[in-house]
Amino acid sequence: MNGSGASRKKRVLAVASGGGHWRQLRRLQPAWSGARVTYATTIAAYRDEIENGAAFAVVPDASRWNKAMLLWQATRVLLLVLRSRPQVIVTTGAAPGFWAVVFGRLLGARTCWIDSVANAEELSGSGERVGRFARLWVTQWEHLARPPKLRFFGNVLGKIPDREAREVTPPGEVRVPETVLVTVGTQLPFDRLLGAIDQWAQRHPDARVFAQIGPSGVSPEHVETSVFLEPRELDRRIREADVVVAHAGVGTVLSCLMAGTPVVLMPRLASRREHRNEHQSATADRFRSIPGVVVADDESRLEDAIREAMEHGGGRLGEAADDGLIRAISEFVSGGSPT
Repeated sequence: MNGSGASRKKRVLAVASGGGHWRQLRRLQPAWSGARVTYATTIAAYRDEIENGAAFAVVPDASRWNKAMLLWQATRVLLLVLRSRPQVIVTTGAAPGFWAVVFGRLLGARTCWIDSVANAEELSGSGERVGRFARLWVTQWEHLARPPKLRFFGNVLGKIPDREAREVTPPGEVRVPETVLVTVGTQLPFDRLLGAIDQWAQRHPDARVFAQIGPSGVSPEHVETSVFLEPRELDRRIREADVVVAHAGVGTVLSCLMAGTPVVLMPRLASRREHRNEHQSATADRFRSIPGVVVADDESRLEDAIREAMEHGGGRLGEAADDGLIRAISEFVSGGSPT
């Protein structure tokens, strides 16, 4: 969907943190197709993904738990807004999007905040705070909408995917995956998952298991590991894997569904000091009904979850978000009020 002729003349700043926030932003790209776009994010390697003609900027990564870095991030985002002078700002969060909306609104830009689809039971902290600055304030879950201010138009998943026509194990037959990719993100350790997959790999020595382990405190003995993978390398490994095992991060889920690779999610638990809140459990609960996604609520369920993922295969997303969400953002970029 290309927006109206008016949107093609707009200066749009599209902002997101890395990982899931960036993946969601990119699925909204048709809403500002043809506009003069500047993308801003926290990972320089995403430059390779943007369309020809779009500008690209990198801002520091930060969170409210690091006040000094958060202030530096705010300063850099303010300079970016002053330099690019956007007429419209669209963001899927988190912290850099918050600052862009705040500064953009104060400088006269039309501002749009789309809260992450990961926030399935309540808005994010930034999402709550940004409401008075966002001209268009959007949740991706209908039950969280608060009309007329907080709106719902659809989500970035688009049409619920059908199962991918990959090689699928017949019911009742057990097939161990030949290639397993494990990813836990880069911000927080997830030693419980890594310990569980190391035990699984020990029981299945013929499987090739590679894990992106982040700032982990454990060293798996039966798994090849890397602390970090560049986005392009991670996507390649997702496409080539028989199954992906991951924390309940939206970026990983979207990448797996776009590749048609089945994914097993084990949510981090704040109660076990693996995250700052329980939003990954809420995300996993909402995603467990999607073809291609299997949830292992804890490590005792991992073996069965991998077997189930192999039996049923992956799901496949379309190229973009829900038509209703794309249409609403396109109307907003064009200067209208979404209905």
